Amino acid sequence: MAVLRTGDLFSTMAEARDLINRSVIDKGESYKIVCSNQKSHVICCRSAKGENGCQFYISASLIKSQDIRIGTMRPHSCNPHTHYKFKQLQSIWYLMPHHRASVNSNRDITTAQIKANEKERFGNDISYMAAYRTREKLREEIEGKEEDDFPRIWTYGQLLHDQAAQDYQSNYFELDQEKFGLQEDQPETHRFYRCFVAPAATRLAFQHLRPFIAIDACHTMSRYRLTLMIAAMIDGNGQIVPMCWALVPKESYSHWVWFLNHMRQSFNTEHFEIDQLEKLVIMSDREKGLNKAVSEALPNAKHSHCCQHIAANVQSRFGITCRKLFWSAAYARTKAEFDTAIDAILKESRPAAAYLRSIPAETWATYAFPLPRYGHITSNIVESLNGTWKHLRHLPPLRLLGSIWSSVMETFCERRERVQTSPDLTNQAKAGFEARYEKCRRYRAIPADESIVQVIDDDGKDWIVDLERRSCTCLMFQEHGGPCTHAIMAARARRVDPYTLFSNAFTLSTYRYTYQASIHPVIVRDLEPGPGCLPPLISKKRGRPKTTRIRKHERHQKKKKCSNS
Repeated sequence: MAVLRTGDLFSTMAEARDLINRSVIDKGESYKIVCSNQKSHVICCRSAKGENGCQFYISASLIKSQDIRIGTMRPHSCNPHTHYKFKQLQSIWYLMPHHRASVNSNRDITTAQIKANEKERFGNDISYMAAYRTREKLREEIEGKEEDDFPRIWTYGQLLHDQAAQDYQSNYFELDQEKFGLQEDQPETHRFYRCFVAPAATRLAFQHLRPFIAIDACHTMSRYRLTLMIAAMIDGNGQIVPMCWALVPKESYSHWVWFLNHMRQSFNTEHFEIDQLEKLVIMSDREKGLNKAVSEALPNAKHSHCCQHIAANVQSRFGITCRKLFWSAAYARTKAEFDTAIDAILKESRPAAAYLRSIPAETWATYAFPLPRYGHITSNIVESLNGTWKHLRHLPPLRLLGSIWSSVMETFCERRERVQTSPDLTNQAKAGFEARYEKCRRYRAIPADESIVQVIDDDGKDWIVDLERRSCTCLMFQEHGGPCTHAIMAARARRVDPYTLFSNAFTLSTYRYTYQASIHPVIVRDLEPGPGCLPPLISKKRGRPKTTRIRKHERHQKKKKCSNS
């Protein structure tokens, strides 16, 4: 509560005015301004002629020392109902200091929480709109105006270009702007269009990760409603690694081609090129022109369709039973198992079977996909990254880029310092190996030659393992890049060290190389505006902006109504 005394000195009139007004309101009282300028500030009772002769009066004036001094102070003597519903109790300037710390620590605090905090701490029952406006004003104070971010994105990009994680490697940043006003009588004007970011550390890490890239896009929830595109990979410990990201106007074929082209350029370094990879897999959904974009930008990569999105389409069109049967087809290890699953779908729904047959099995079915996907038949790794960054997607564009950068910086540091218990393999690879090793002890191995072994499991099924080609008829050896239970048993029978059967991506040395480069902090708060760059043009939609993603199969669902309502 603000405390005021006669004779108090202030350096500015604004400081004195704020404390005088606040000290009255904090007591649950009201006032009326008599005079307020640079030389004096005077308030009195807000009743017309001073109810019951109320002599309330406070004055502050400029003195010879150029300070502001509190002069006369007389308390209220009027009836308390004079102060009922005083308008300034709902004013933003009064409420902001009460909730500045709360909004600073939790940007997503609700207006209901602000209302409750104000009532509990200060006994002030404010309206919903007063709480909402207070929160929005504090967000603007902390983060700045969103339209002011766009001229500073150019400066942000220059800062990234100048910062290098290694002597031979730098961060990759690309900014596209649209040009307007090119007529002779108008000056040239630039508007933000899209930007792409790939840290130097992730560019160096790329060659040590499994050649599996999941891509996806999600909407930001700030005023300009840009779209965030993300590419993610997996390290040898099964952890998600954000590789690069971009802000674009919307998800479309042209923007996906632009994103994938810059991703390819950023990962083509002096020591490693993405175009040299023969076993690169791109995982995505089948929407927004992605098929054509991937084949154009990365012609040597194999494009895999996310089974989760296909399953959602199957459920929305043909029902939940067909969705369950679809997963049997997706995980089938042999063509015979796949055909059996499709026949089961055919019995349930002919249109569902026809729909799945219209999608080439080579793009989604486990048995038919030509390259290893390391057990990932969905784009869940990038979807979970979207969920992890959901609270950041409310931020203005520059703050969003800075927060993502800080998040990836923290991730690299934490994983670089994480203790690995095995001297040979990563923690996850070692734990999985030990579980499979224990299980295979009940198997029986029948060698054919130095590399080919027939393995009989505890169910009596036969499997053929080729240790030289690192393959097994169960397909799990090829799919995961590490020995399956049958391969471990075959290795034991032929006296081969099973650790040598793991892909290089699972070794501890590769894991250390993945996170060898540090990502250095970039402070966006104090960046100076670059060359003129206006915000993108937006067409604001009516109503409250959506904050939860509406899946495609949910758009046309009818709302259920309670029969008792």
